[in-house]
Amino acid sequence: MMETALIRLPDDGQREMENLLRSFYWLVVLVAFFFAWPVLEPALAADPVVAYEDPDTQRAMIAVRDFSTVLGGEVDWEAATSTVSIRVYGRPALYLDVKAGTLAGVPLQPRPQIKDGVTYAPLRQVAEALGARVDWREDGIHVYTPAGEQVSIKYIHLLGRYTITFPEKEAGSPSLHNARLAGQYLNGLVVPPGGVVSFNNVVGPRTGARGFVPGIIFMGDQKVPEIGGGICRTATLLHNAVLSAGLEVVERHRHGLPVTYVPPGYDATVYYGVLDYRFRNNRPVPIKLEFTSQGSSITMAIWELG
Repeated sequence: MMETALIRLPDDGQREMENLLRSFYWLVVLVAFFFAWPVLEPALAADPVVAYEDPDTQRAMIAVRDFSTVLGGEVDWEAATSTVSIRVYGRPALYLDVKAGTLAGVPLQPRPQIKDGVTYAPLRQVAEALGARVDWREDGIHVYTPAGEQVSIKYIHLLGRYTITFPEKEAGSPSLHNARLAGQYLNGLVVPPGGVVSFNNVVGPRTGARGFVPGIIFMGDQKVPEIGGGICRTATLLHNAVLSAGLEVVERHRHGLPVTYVPPGYDATVYYGVLDYRFRNNRPVPIKLEFTSQGSSITMAIWELG
């Protein structure tokens, strides 16, 4: 009767085999993690998705690309048709038509907008179309992925806004040109909590080399031509936006003559090196100035970057 021979590895050989198996195990783990990384990355994203309050409807607008990425999807922009294609894994592609203002053929309210190169669309409609859930509570907006994970949202609130419209006879005037140029210098300015903004420091000298042209200014009780004339309307615009936002006015001067573009007592005059307009951000979070111009109107909005 034959006996079965048991083969025993020497101790060194057994240890070598164990080391090989252990190395193979970790190799498998690393390969699995590598291929899983594109799926895991959206869930690990640390930066919050930006949403802002539409000034006209007070509804939340979400950054489409960032929000889709957090949900594990991809976004492509087709410039020729102004269309955004959104593909979230496991769901049919959705098409956001920026010009038509529709998502998958359904009208959006408010209409999608492009701000600072980022496409925004109504938060609730986009979220529900992508299978996410939106809860509105007293402490803010809560958004959850289809898997139930909460999405970090940075909601930018509108604090205040003001618009001044030039008369038709001034639609192409140097004053409107200077007012727009001064507004562009202010546009995008971020002010930290406690920070003080000086109109003269931000806008700078009113010179031809910096794009300003001769316009009309008030000199005492006289109207005289001078380079930069018209920017007092931008200072007045900023002043009324600051009042609307509830911020602290630090320095403000009135014109020597009445003005017609704001109610009495709500104007602000500036003169580089002499008269300034200054305000303080008395909010606990940074704020941002947004200047826009359409037709003969200029608008200043102040946002809380909470």
